[in-house]
Amino acid sequence: MLSTNVCAQLKIQKRAFVNASTQLDYIIYDNSKELAVRDVVLFLHGGGQSGEEPQLPSILNESFTHPYFFILPHLNNKRAFWNKTVVIELLYSILDEFDLNQVNIHLAGFSRGASAAWELAMEYPDQWSSLTVVSGRAPLPIYAHWISEKLPINIFHSEIDDKMPFQEVERFVQSLKKRNPFIDFKSENKIGHELGEFAFNQEFFDAIEQFEFIGMNEDDFIDLRAVSHRFEYDMRYAISNNFLKQKVYPCARCVLRVKTAKSLIKAASALQSLGYKILLFDCYRPQSVQYEMWKILPDASYVANPDKGSMHNRGGAVDISLITEDGQVLDMGTDFDHFGEQAHRNYEHLTSAQAKNRKILDEVMFGAGFEGISTEWWHFNLPDARTYPLANFQFDCDQSE
Repeated sequence: MLSTNVCAQLKIQKRAFVNASTQLDYIIYDNSKELAVRDVVLFLHGGGQSGEEPQLPSILNESFTHPYFFILPHLNNKRAFWNKTVVIELLYSILDEFDLNQVNIHLAGFSRGASAAWELAMEYPDQWSSLTVVSGRAPLPIYAHWISEKLPINIFHSEIDDKMPFQEVERFVQSLKKRNPFIDFKSENKIGHELGEFAFNQEFFDAIEQFEFIGMNEDDFIDLRAVSHRFEYDMRYAISNNFLKQKVYPCARCVLRVKTAKSLIKAASALQSLGYKILLFDCYRPQSVQYEMWKILPDASYVANPDKGSMHNRGGAVDISLITEDGQVLDMGTDFDHFGEQAHRNYEHLTSAQAKNRKILDEVMFGAGFEGISTEWWHFNLPDARTYPLANFQFDCDQSE
């Protein structure tokens, strides 16, 4: 249907997959917009959702903002169990049709679907980028070694589940943890078996995003775009709209230490519930650029002395503002890189809206572990960033940039 893995034409389609022996109805839901599809979620529902017209889980509506591609098979018979062979054939056919063979495939299931997801994880251990099981019956502990020891797994189960015994899941998790360090097991004792909506709550997508960092050290450098979709960019030093009046970065990349990126994603997740996104102006800055800035403004109140280095030179700082989901930049009282008292954090002559906007930004960033400086409302760095070594490498840029 499409020649690339950008599926802008497709939003929601209800379809039927037919092989030699059976028909499996399913829904495709694509929210990648103009982005290349990077993450596919295959979700298997519970028995209670069988037998009716297939519907999207309630979170997957028009306000859903995560750029994921969902495959949602549907069982028409309430007594039926998932045919894992047919599910895999369906998955492979969609991956081929939409040219999605190089993306991350996240397997998730609730109740009867979660039990099938466990089995799929054992039978196809190298297929999945993550596994999420909610209220599913766990395999016997002796089968724990059938599951890849590198597979990130989220498990959510109620201690008062009256359909899928909690103790069985707990024993299986204990066996998994002996081999696999990427197990996240959460329980609760109020809801019972009906935890299906937790399969697609904010925590689920936060966890998927954190999987991108597996195998990385905290002080490694990464391109933020490669690990997260949550941010908007106005990288001022990649254009001439800055106090240097010239382009000093070869392309608009936000490169950060892994630890800094994780903390920034935590802040972005908190802001999402408020209807805001982080707008990035600057991230890692090569030390050579710091020298250029010092030549123009040799004032340590605003520009770090390059001999000592900036938090930006260490990959531990960001310059940011806030933007609404529909693209409106919040009024903070000044533009980025305004060198004057109006940009100071203790400046008192702001409008109530400007003061509120700065307060939201500060509270979220401080809550995520960052600290600020007195002269720049837009600057945040991790407290231990000053211990990171200085760096002066240049960005890698695509030919199209």
